[in-house]
Amino acid sequence: MTSAPRVWFLTGSQGLYGPETVAQVEQ
Repeated sequence: MTSAPRVWFLTGSQGLYGPETVAQVEQ
């Protein structure tokens, strides 16, 4: 679950990125 911390980080910083968005960005 390495995406978990990133999801929280992005969601906390921007608030525009969600778990689905981060998953697509990583892929």
